[in-house]
Amino acid sequence: MARITVCMPAYNRADTIARSIESVRAQSFGDWELVVVDDGSTDGTHEVVAAVRDPRIRLVRQENRGLPGARTTGLAAATTELIAFLDSDDLMTPHHLALAVAFFDAHPGEHVYTSEVWDHFGSGQVVKHFRPEVGEWYPRTAKRIGSETFAGPPPQGDPYLRVYETREEVGAWGRDIVARSGYDGVYHYRGDTARHWRWGWLFSVQPTVITRTVRDAVGAFDARYRFGADYHWCARIGARFPVSFFSLPGTLWQEHAEGGKRVREDHLSAGKNTIRLYEEFVAIHEELFPPGDPPDPELSALIGYQHFLVATIATAQGQRAKALEHARKALERYRAGEARRLAWLLAAIPSGRLSGALYRLHTRAWWRLGRALG
Repeated sequence: MARITVCMPAYNRADTIARSIESVRAQSFGDWELVVVDDGSTDGTHEVVAAVRDPRIRLVRQENRGLPGARTTGLAAATTELIAFLDSDDLMTPHHLALAVAFFDAHPGEHVYTSEVWDHFGSGQVVKHFRPEVGEWYPRTAKRIGSETFAGPPPQGDPYLRVYETREEVGAWGRDIVARSGYDGVYHYRGDTARHWRWGWLFSVQPTVITRTVRDAVGAFDARYRFGADYHWCARIGARFPVSFFSLPGTLWQEHAEGGKRVREDHLSAGKNTIRLYEEFVAIHEELFPPGDPPDPELSALIGYQHFLVATIATAQGQRAKALEHARKALERYRAGEARRLAWLLAAIPSGRLSGALYRLHTRAWWRLGRALG
């Protein structure tokens, strides 16, 4: 039996899945099985998978159930103690499985291993998640809602120590693997991330490796959230288990197919789906982070701000009714000037197209003013 199962959901990824599979086959650790779940593809995805002659690969085909359902099928099909993930349009870095298995061998009481994921946009542009989130994005949000959570410099000048409790050098168990990976400045962070999930992503599914204990405790991906199920599942893990995070990439998000071509099937969270993703984030926060008694003012303001974000996206897309609904909900908890101005604009102008155009002009004007004022 293999040591680790890699779960790969796929829907109409014939243009990208071959390179994703090859990134698993290129792992420096070879004792794995790959379960590919073809979620009702119509573009020949299963034929691309079947053409790869490797006994370590299993193909499971099912009627379309969406990404949460495909991930859950992969979880259930795993036969090993350790379970990893990879999307069918992404790449796994060559060291990833070796470092994860070595970590669990050296830390038998641990259940969650994860790492960075680097987003490749082409032309050399790379975003190294999750450093900008905890170092820039969440502190900026906290300032906007009047929270002091991220005020001041981070401990030891390290943004990750805002959300993880400890940092140490990678031990002897993984030092050689890290050295061969070619990445510098790699640390092992560990901590209870439960409270910090209210701000947003702290780790993602793709570079995460769990034990069967986690799978059995947390369960399936929630099919109620087509776009936010990954966030919901990771936050539930963070609420129940300490997390070990390593500051090197385990997976690489690819924004294009081979040859720089646009992928045939858009990312779930992109374009027209963005508003549904943000709506689900609001619903997930209201489910996972109850207001408390007495209510937590920071959490209340944060959810209000999320309603405001939904309202801005809906306004830009010309969906006035939806925008006005969320703008009013935002004002119940987040009464900043930008929220009041948006609510006034939507109430005063009945045309969704016109209000959207005016809001875009307004946003650009405020952005330019901010640049001018420094």
